[in-house]
Amino acid sequence: MRILNIIDQQYSWRDSLADRSTTDYIILHHAAVSAASPQDIHRMHLNNGWTGIGYHFYVAKDGTVYRGRPLNSAGAQCQGYNDRSIGICAEGNYQYEIMPEAQKVAIAELLRYVTGLYPQAQVVGHRDLNATACPGTNYPFDEIVTLAREGEGAEMVRYQKLSDIPNDYGFREVIETLMNAKIINGDGSDQAGNDDVIDLSHDQVRTLVFLYRGGAFDRKLIKEGIQPAVKD
Repeated sequence: MRILNIIDQQYSWRDSLADRSTTDYIILHHAAVSAASPQDIHRMHLNNGWTGIGYHFYVAKDGTVYRGRPLNSAGAQCQGYNDRSIGICAEGNYQYEIMPEAQKVAIAELLRYVTGLYPQAQVVGHRDLNATACPGTNYPFDEIVTLAREGEGAEMVRYQKLSDIPNDYGFREVIETLMNAKIINGDGSDQAGNDDVIDLSHDQVRTLVFLYRGGAFDRKLIKEGIQPAVKD
């Protein structure tokens, strides 16, 4: 089983990020530069006058997947569609280059994950919605979509540490609360805080959040002097 690990990045945003109203599209891009880190893209987009990196995910040529904007935020990656789409950008210029296999597989894995979250969303290239060559003539769009649909990508996303868990829907805060209550135990590698190795899958995190919000851990939380989840 392949494991997709999404690396969080710390970005300094120029302004507040707006929430996305819906998710109708998952849009595939290339960076149009041969080599650039997610922080390089963030600086480029700040120089454009934007709030910061416009994509939700950025995939390096070596297959490393980085988080960009929070998943629930509107992007800055496809004019007229930013409030209803997710943007996935590949490092490289695929108008001229050939995509490395590691990057191709990683994008397929990521696409499979994102389409699992938003099954109603249509997968398109940037050029399908705007007048642009992006993601490039050589971008293996059909092959990536086929790989994602065939399930040859990741079957699970795993988070090695607390800081790896996205907090788009409060997931990280809930897991941190459960660690403080000793309901979840790390390996003790982080003496200063809770950023131990925990090695939880996305499905495990989602289940723990569901149980927490449903009151399954209330008795233990109260015993540890921690306020349980507020119920509607």
